[in-house]
Amino acid sequence: MARLGQWRVECYIDATGEAPAEQFIKGLPPQTQAELLRAIRLLSEFGPALREPHVAYLGQGLWELRARSAALIYCVQAGRRLVILHGYLRKGSAIPLHAMNTALEFQADLLGKAKEAHG
Repeated sequence: MARLGQWRVECYIDATGEAPAEQFIKGLPPQTQAELLRAIRLLSEFGPALREPHVAYLGQGLWELRARSAALIYCVQAGRRLVILHGYLRKGSAIPLHAMNTALEFQADLLGKAKEAHG
């Protein structure tokens, strides 16, 4: 997706070749897209050193990248890679359970692919 700073930010690609997070971003209004792209640029520049209010650790290896009205869930991978797994519209401070579950499912698939590639 972007290689702006010293960290590579990319979207998770599922078994069908689709990138659900990228599709989510493209389906947002232009203002919200711009907010998320600014946040992605910060993430690319600072990587895991980026902290609140821009990001929050969710547990289980997942992080939330925040914009005003939307958020992306991502994980850190080897090789200075940050993989965006899922996105959702923010409606308060709580993360929707379905968003967390989807991100965990995509993370498990990503880790499985990494093991296959190296094992």
